[in-house]
This record gives sequence, structure tokens and C-alpha cells, in this order.
Amino acid sequence: GTERLLFEDLDVSRMASEAFYSHGSDCYGLPPYVQAPHEGRPELLRQYTKSCVFHRCHVQDCGFNAFNNNDHAENTCILHCRVERCTNFCENASRFSRIIGNTVIDGCATSVHGGTADDPRKIGPTQAVIADNVFEAGILSGGVSVGHHATQVVVANNLFVGYSKESALFLNGGRRIIVTGNHFDLTRIEDNPDHARCGICVETSNVTIADNHLYVRGEVSDLVTGIHVAEDAVNVHIHDNLIERCGVGLRTGRRVYVGDETRGR
Repeated sequence: GTERLLFEDLDVSRMASEAFYSHGSDCYGLPPYVQAPHEGRPELLRQYTKSCVFHRCHVQDCGFNAFNNNDHAENTCILHCRVERCTNFCENASRFSRIIGNTVIDGCATSVHGGTADDPRKIGPTQAVIADNVFEAGILSGGVSVGHHATQVVVANNLFVGYSKESALFLNGGRRIIVTGNHFDLTRIEDNPDHARCGICVETSNVTIADNHLYVRGEVSDLVTGIHVAEDAVNVHIHDNLIERCGVGLRTGRRVYVGDETRGR
């Protein structure tokens, strides 16, 4: 039931699982634990995390999430942090997340997913602004993933550097997503694997992708696709993007997985 949390100027390393994990009462109605003397007080059911701020924290060499506010809270902010060699940057199911000004090196940034919003008329548990960050790839996995039940997401003015496998930005769920003003440098970094990869992979509907720069430095790479749009995605607006030295600039069709002999268009 703690409503306001601040984590500032902390250094965490070598945790077997998650560095920062918060789980308390739930703003979507799941009951908190209430001790017997306090049962029957309705105000206790409305005590949940209303502000959680991670500011100038340094996390390195951890087994899973650097940050996880996992109680359907409100207003989770990850600001000006540095994360190195963690399997996940963050996993938030917050009503509104702000991920701004961070540096993420050699780690997946699964930033927006979780929760349930079955009624399309309601705002889901995951809204997010992901802006002004540097995501520098390594050997662990892909980049930012926007998953199911995300309702309103903005990905703006970020630098994606050195993604040489998977997707720098993977939109596999959500309802309304805007991607604008980002740099996607898909050049292989030394010692990284040189696999098939994509700048922006779209497997959901109602997406706007505009004013982004996607490129490979040096020679053209046949392994690189600038933007991939799944065949079942609708209401996808792509305009005013600059794509350079990618083997395929814009591809449509279905993704091909290992063992799947049916190839997309």
C-alpha cells in the first residue's frame, strides 16, 4: 500500500534475478493483504503505488529485469539511469510509464507489456512514453518490445545502435502506437553475431511510423530489413522515413520461424 516511492543514486550489480522489484496493492481491483484488525475499511482497497521513480540508478550484470514495478501501479518513471548487461531493462505494468534519458547497453529493453484490458472502451494498464534513450545492442537479445494490452505508447527521439540480430523495435501488441524521430543504426558491432534483423517490426494494428532514420553504416547488408509489417496488421501509417543501405527497405508478409516452410510475401 505504499503510494510514493523514490529510488535515487543507487548502484546494483550481480543479482541472480531482478535488481529492483515492486509488488503491492493493485489499482485494477486485486485485493491487498489486510490484517484482521483493519478489515472492513474500504479506503485500504484504494491504496496502491501512485508514483514510483527510479532516478540516476546504475544496474549491471543482473540475471533478469533491472526495473520491475509489477502491481498495475500509476506513474512509473525510469529517468537518467544506466543499465549494462541485464537480460531485461524493465518490465512495467504501470498505468503510465515514463522511460526517459536512459542508457541501456547489451540488454533487452522489454518496456511495455503486461496487464489486462478486455474492455476496448477503457484505458488499459500500460501507457508509456519512451523518449531520449540510447539502446546499444549486445549479444543478449533484441531491443524495445511493445507487447499485448499496451494502449497508448509513444516511442520518440531514441538512438538504437548496433542491432545485429532480431528487431531493434518490436511491436507485437497494443492498440495505438506512435514511433517518430528515432535513429536505428543496424550496423553490426564488433564481436556481435551477424544475423537477419529488422529496424522496426510491426505485428499489431493502429501504428504510425514517421520521421525515423534506419540505416547500415558501410556496405549494404542483405541481412537487414528496415521496416517489416505483418500481413494481418491494419491501419499502419508509414511516411517520411529515411532508409539507407538495408537489404530490404520495406517488407510485408508474415514472419518466418524456424521449422516453418511457408514463407511470407
